[in-house]
Amino acid sequence: PEVSLWEELGKRKLDAYKLSNSTIKLVGWYSPSRSVHVGARLSLRNDSFDGQSTTDGCTAAGVLYNTNTIDQFKNLDKRELLNEMG
Repeated sequence: PEVSLWEELGKRKLDAYKLSNSTIKLVGWYSPSRSVHVGARLSLRNDSFDGQSTTDGCTAAGVLYNTNTIDQFKNLDKRELLNEMG
């Protein structure tokens, strides 16, 4: 993820999400590599929250699980998340 994603998440946490731990839909963009030795790059930026494609590449929809504490993160059933999303 690019720095702008984290800046936007911080703003949204303070202004809108606050202590909510609901899921947040995101959109990223895959772009091809210029080298055969490097795979495609997934970009997540500040506009990932808006779902508007502003760059070339293939879109990839996803979900951000917004936890507020390390304990909430540790208590997530990661296997279930992979089964549900994967």
